[in-house]
Amino acid sequence: MIDRLPPHSLDAEKGVLGCLLLSEPAVLVEALGDGRMVGADDFYDPIHRAVFMEIRAQVEAGKPVDQIALAHTLAARQVVPGPLAFLSALVDFVPSAANLGYYADIVRETSLRRSAARACAESLECIHGPPSPVETLLDEMEARVLAVRDRRHLPVETTLLDRVRNIVERWEAGSRGRSAELATGFPDLDRIVGGLRDSEIIVLAARPSTGKTALALDMVRHVAGQGIPVGLFSLEMDGDSLTERMIAAESRLNPRHALAWTPPEIQRCSTAAGRLARLPIHIDDSPSLSVNAIRARARRWQRRHGVRLIVIDYLQLVTSDGRDRREAVDAISRGLKSLAKELRLPVVVLAQLNRDVERENNRRPRLSDLRESGQIEQDADVVGMLYKADPDLAPDEPVMPINLDICKHRNGPLGTVRLVFFREHTRFESVAKGGQVSN
Repeated sequence: MIDRLPPHSLDAEKGVLGCLLLSEPAVLVEALGDGRMVGADDFYDPIHRAVFMEIRAQVEAGKPVDQIALAHTLAARQVVPGPLAFLSALVDFVPSAANLGYYADIVRETSLRRSAARACAESLECIHGPPSPVETLLDEMEARVLAVRDRRHLPVETTLLDRVRNIVERWEAGSRGRSAELATGFPDLDRIVGGLRDSEIIVLAARPSTGKTALALDMVRHVAGQGIPVGLFSLEMDGDSLTERMIAAESRLNPRHALAWTPPEIQRCSTAAGRLARLPIHIDDSPSLSVNAIRARARRWQRRHGVRLIVIDYLQLVTSDGRDRREAVDAISRGLKSLAKELRLPVVVLAQLNRDVERENNRRPRLSDLRESGQIEQDADVVGMLYKADPDLAPDEPVMPINLDICKHRNGPLGTVRLVFFREHTRFESVAKGGQVSN
């Protein structure tokens, strides 16, 4: 490989510094206040970076950016030889301060190119390093590229007027039956939480074998049935098992009795399978995924298929580095919240409850029962706890009354949704006021 200097433009860096030295205080505050235009790490030349950092420090301290005072500080730190002459040359280098934005764009562009080059070099190092699964290698490579892409997209400012308009339009659409929120398929649940809202984390927590995967699959089928693409990460079950469950729920048949099905039941299963096959559901059943891998694949689904809902089964199986497990789960929880905000879609996350629920006479679960982390409780916008309505019923009861307690709702009321779990069909249905199961 040919050795090359990393991408850079010393002239553009001089242009930025010269324009800053010529700019009015108000312009400096706007240009340097939040790092949106250019940052210290964007400068290739270390002397240019040091001068920029000192200019920014003067602005943040509310002091005027004066060449003499600035030269005195730089001389004391010995970062620039002949600082006064250096600063004067920068001022003479630009015709006026009007081209600040143009020069800053060039500096930022070359900085991004350097970041991209580093990402490629690190990926190449991993390729020639110790052997690792190709899938893991590709996920890590994509995560590096996504990190560079994130630097490119600066936050967009919106006025309060813009936000008010967006909210009013959303309310008006909801009043006309065209709500932007995704219906779960359970009207009682939608009445409490208002549907699945963009940028929100919805946690469904339960002890094992309580039906949290079945409930999530019911929501997935309902959302996809409206023609809305859904992405499902299944870290516990393989894709074929999930598909079998969905066919059973759709047909209301038990696949374990398939050999004894009558011709009408076989036809019903075939019809249900055909209906399910047309739904825009995308399944990734990789057994171990990191938050970065989930993020990369979710972005790919959104870009290629327009996915508008992500479901993760389940949180405690998401992999992390070798840190303390509680810290790792905290980081995973924060990462999933960032994913929801970044892609502006709802993320439904299944989670395990700890054993205290079973030890204490099958009491109703509390937020503190979320296994391994209080950060989940903090990051979640909605938390629903599934538990048996009648603790005396056997765990394998074919028809099981289940309560879904909404014990956290950041933007609305709390409440309990009464459900029935049909274990043979791995399907939930709502309980009507008269105590009957609704179809």
